[in-house]
Amino acid sequence: MEPLKPQKAFYHLDENHIFEPVAYGAVALHQIGRLYAGEATAILPHMHLGWFELTMVTAGHGTVTTNETNYEVKAGDIVLSLPAEKHAISIDPKNPLRYDFFSFSAADDTYRTVLKELAQNARQSRRVFQDERISSLLSLALGEFFPAPQKPNPVLVASLLSAIVSYVIRDFAIQARSSALPSKADELVYRLTHYIDTHLTSMRSLQEVSLAFDYNYAYLSAFYRNQTGETLKEYWDSRRFLAACTFLENGKSCEEVAELLHYSSSFAFSKAFRRIHGQSPREYIKSKRSLGK
Repeated sequence: MEPLKPQKAFYHLDENHIFEPVAYGAVALHQIGRLYAGEATAILPHMHLGWFELTMVTAGHGTVTTNETNYEVKAGDIVLSLPAEKHAISIDPKNPLRYDFFSFSAADDTYRTVLKELAQNARQSRRVFQDERISSLLSLALGEFFPAPQKPNPVLVASLLSAIVSYVIRDFAIQARSSALPSKADELVYRLTHYIDTHLTSMRSLQEVSLAFDYNYAYLSAFYRNQTGETLKEYWDSRRFLAACTFLENGKSCEEVAELLHYSSSFAFSKAFRRIHGQSPREYIKSKRSLGK
């Protein structure tokens, strides 16, 4: 989902390619920018579908929420958010945040493998870290895009973005090695969760999970429920409806959302949406718009 527009930010730069990322070498750029918050600025909860995001604090204080965990942040802190996670930022009005942000995914198969490892290392880690190399490189990358209308040097941008991602991968690999190894059960729960998170728009049924992991589906669902308290279907439904809300809030029609999430028809999607949310997709969007006024 494209982050909601900040309210009363007094300085905001945003190179935005959220749903049509631009490939710079092996890195696909979804969004990069800089924000100086005002006293009433708030980035409301929104979902990252298929991209990672770095929030790099350059001044001030605030709270970054990712994966439903709140992190108090200050200058020098960097926060990593993963695909299929909710993300939000609140500001200390007495000392408003200034931060740079960078959203990215893989532009080739090799980097997809690398970023899968990053997600695995970061999933159970503390997401706040500091790395002056990343801070310097991100500032240099921003300098290639702003001030507009200068055109960024694609070779230089590819080098900078690749270096940023490489240092993030290294930082979280070090964290993972220094922490206790997860149990085999924890690892399987993570793998199942990650598979669903990263296949929201391609998976047509949960039988695909069974095939991907070479386990009987009934066994997997019972195992997942025993470990997490919910079945695979309950988790899949919750993630699909988060994605549906994201698509609707970004202007997709019911027909488009039904197709993206592989419902048999827009009617079937609307019926399922009403069962979960207690209102139709159109009523949901209407209520969102009325709250935004």
